[in-house]
Amino acid sequence: MEFTVIQAGLAPLTVTEMEGVIRTLDVFFQEARGEDPIRFIDIVETLRDDVGELDVTDLEWMAGCCALERRGIIRAHLLGGVLHFNESPCN
Repeated sequence: MEFTVIQAGLAPLTVTEMEGVIRTLDVFFQEARGEDPIRFIDIVETLRDDVGELDVTDLEWMAGCCALERRGIIRAHLLGGVLHFNESPCN
């Protein structure tokens, strides 16, 4: 695992749970291939039910997106002051 996300008062996800969040995001971006950048909050709202019983925080979703960006799978964009992500054109 590349990092641990901890928020005050919340138990962090386990390594296995965080890897599941990253896999969920990876599949989402593969299916969204070729689309315009997607607002981060729209990604979270779309995927919130796809992780079963896990209570994934926005910070953990962001950490998953950052992990995929570091791997070159997606790219982050600030458009109109709002964070967006989309597939990396290198893939």
